[in-house]
Amino acid sequence: MKVSNLMIRLFTLLMMVITNNSVATMAGCSKWTKLETQTDCVVSTVQLIASPSSYENRRIRLAGVVNFEYERNLLYMDIYSYEERLYENAINLALDVEDIEPLIQVNGELVRIYGKFKKLSDGFYYLTEVSHIKLKDGGLVLFDDSRGKVIPSIIRK
Repeated sequence: MKVSNLMIRLFTLLMMVITNNSVATMAGCSKWTKLETQTDCVVSTVQLIASPSSYENRRIRLAGVVNFEYERNLLYMDIYSYEERLYENAINLALDVEDIEPLIQVNGELVRIYGKFKKLSDGFYYLTEVSHIKLKDGGLVLFDDSRGKVIPSIIRK
């Protein structure tokens, strides 16, 4: 049975409304989602899409399906959104990498990505300052900026 785009959008809207109510009361990261520091927390993409200002300038961890391209890098909330290119179900990734080619090989993979959530000068929110990406198979994507340019490298288990 194929799920229609309307059903997916209605489900997403419902989740955003439900999540927005709980996010409004928690005003950021709860004690259950904190990682290493006071500003680091685990956030669902639904929470982030529903209430982006609650997480502005925070270091966060997101889970989703990545898609790297030369013009645009996105983290989709699920595989269906990735396959159907539902941009409204995605978070922009601001990566200043020298070569995007190594990252293209992880397109479509479920990942955990670590970075800082910010509103940039174009008025849109992005996950920036990405430190690393954990792959589902246990591998890592590391970003080396020791030579002035950010160079991604993928380490598979």
